[in-house]
Amino acid sequence: TRAWASDYCNRPPPAAELRELAGRVRGELLKDDRVGSLVVVLSPTPTGSAFDLRLSAVPVDPRLGPFDLTLAVTSASIVIEAIAEAA
Repeated sequence: TRAWASDYCNRPPPAAELRELAGRVRGELLKDDRVGSLVVVLSPTPTGSAFDLRLSAVPVDPRLGPFDLTLAVTSASIVIEAIAEAA
């Protein structure tokens, strides 16, 4: 949701805050019983005005393969940049 995004955009966030946010995102997504494992990485832009949120997920269902998802997050929007089968 964009409400939390505005707290982290438009300023260079300290690394500790980004780690905390990555942990919060991971914790929320792991509440979904379809998710077996998940890695969350946040990468801010140099100015701190936005960041990329990269997820690498492995579903519980063995018929579904692992996938990577990259979102571009600004204070105004969250956009899917890429989704692909994990290598």
